[in-house]
Amino acid sequence: MSKISDFTAKDIKFRNSTVGLLDMCVGFAFLLAGISFLFNAVAVTAPFYLVILITITIINQKIVYPRIGYVEHKGMNQRVRKTMTLTLILGVVMLFAATIAYLNIASGSKSEMMRSIALNYGGLILGVVIALVAALVGKTFESPRFYIYAPVIFATFCAMQFINYDYIIAVSCFVLGIVIFTIGLVFFIKFIKNYPRLDGDGDE
Repeated sequence: MSKISDFTAKDIKFRNSTVGLLDMCVGFAFLLAGISFLFNAVAVTAPFYLVILITITIINQKIVYPRIGYVEHKGMNQRVRKTMTLTLILGVVMLFAATIAYLNIASGSKSEMMRSIALNYGGLILGVVIALVAALVGKTFESPRFYIYAPVIFATFCAMQFINYDYIIAVSCFVLGIVIFTIGLVFFIKFIKNYPRLDGDGDE
């Protein structure tokens, strides 16, 4: 496996824009969020977010690095790596907090005002939070597609405010998850076809 001696922002942008794993990761996270809203099962789906990160790590090691080389982390990468980690943690925390708050308020709040806000504007608030997280992910991971995902996510959650359906938030998460995951999968398949293994062993 070849190594690249210098770690640059260009390396990050190339990997996150070309491989599609980041899209697949976010798409699957949306699908898990949809399950949480549909079945009120945040605690059940929570461990699967960790499974996503572990799976992405394995795919990088087994499929991605053997094709484009491994970026040896030096110097400024410590700062970049820390920023990426904090971004992921912040995104997950914000998503969990918004999801749990919405579910608790909408289902059992004693305050009619809070319950009304959750039911009438919960989707809009979630849309703002998740769109901001998507834009932050795009900025941190140098993935331009996420600048497109952010307004699409916001528009989707805004549109659902006008649809009178009990599970519309779950449906919105499922639709966004399928779309984003599929886009990532298409890029990943193209990546495998366009970049053979550097060690000459052929595709796995």
